Amino acid sequence: MSWESHGFSKTGSTSGVITVEMMGQRMEMPYEADLYRDASGSIGAVAADGPQGTTWMFVSLTEAGAVYTQPAPRPGDVDIDGERLVTTPSTDRDGILAAHEEAVGDSARSDADALDAALKDAPQTAVRLAGEIMKRMAAGFAASMN
Repeated sequence: MSWESHGFSKTGSTSGVITVEMMGQRMEMPYEADLYRDASGSIGAVAADGPQGTTWMFVSLTEAGAVYTQPAPRPGDVDIDGERLVTTPSTDRDGILAAHEEAVGDSARSDADALDAALKDAPQTAVRLAGEIMKRMAAGFAASMN
């Protein structure tokens, strides 16, 4: 399904500072993003403008936890303590939405208020999950060297 067929509408915006901690260093990057929700209240979207255009992320809540889908060079799907980070090489809105729908299937809950709360925190959550994946990869690499 496409953006239009889902009936997305803007619900607000969010801003803040994303904190990235890696290899003992801490970086803080300010962000502003527009928030959207589909007509059923089961899929939310975050759109942030940056130097390379608009970046989209989609969020759904399921019984198993939240699912975050965003673009990345390689496809992936990692569960970290009940939160899933799904990545897709698609960079256009509908391509990322399609990857999100495939990842979530029919398991998305319709809970507009909880989804709105998750959307406001989604930029920092996605960075936190990506950082955790990097730590796990580094630990696995280090273990394989022994």
